[in-house]
Amino acid sequence: MKTRNLMMAALFAAMLSACNTAKTVVKTSGGLFGEWKIEQAMGKNTAGGDRPAVINFTSDGRINGNASVNSFFGGYTSDGKNMSFTHIGMTRMMGQSMDIESAVTEAINSTARISINGDDAVVYDKDGNVVMKLTRTAKK
Repeated sequence: MKTRNLMMAALFAAMLSACNTAKTVVKTSGGLFGEWKIEQAMGKNTAGGDRPAVINFTSDGRINGNASVNSFFGGYTSDGKNMSFTHIGMTRMMGQSMDIESAVTEAINSTARISINGDDAVVYDKDGNVVMKLTRTAKK
């Protein structure tokens, strides 16, 4: 149990270190806005988590969602292709699907680019590796 708490503390610290103070800029065609189910994160299927893994993008540069156990929130910047998350915060509960939680957290921390094709999106890291696969659940 101590190891899990240390792991969560390390993940939370990593998320906070990914924050920056840049002004949020959102220049997308509107295809990004709304709620997306996180189907895969870091190659791990998110099905069977404590709660569905989702991320919601608002038109004012804010995000919120669930990483399978904990809720997260923050901001994002995107020009329709490049993307980064800023000022990420997260609740700190333990659950049965911490492996999914860790994968989603790692994916968020390594996001550099997004490609949207209708109701499907693929998120990449700076090296072009797929870090998340998303499916739209609701349009805004």
